[in-house]
Amino acid sequence: MTNGKRVGIADEAELCKTFQWLKKVAKQNDANACFDLAVMYENGEGVHKNIKKSRQWFVRAAELGDGDAMIIVGESYLDGYGLDSVVTRSRIF
Repeated sequence: MTNGKRVGIADEAELCKTFQWLKKVAKQNDANACFDLAVMYENGEGVHKNIKKSRQWFVRAAELGDGDAMIIVGESYLDGYGLDSVVTRSRIF
């Protein structure tokens, strides 16, 4: 769904550290951190792959104004990928 390359860390130990750091920053309502955290969940980088959590973080990033997340969330609502397919909701994003 996404290219997942905004994070750009290759080493697994570093990915785990990055994931923990991003989670702290994302909880402080940083849109970029929310987006990157969503990508990590989606790709299973530094954390077990979890599409549902990925979509939750993409939604949060979109709510905080991240344009890329808005597109991903809108498309996810349209095709039902990780979110309930709701065409009306997709138009919000």
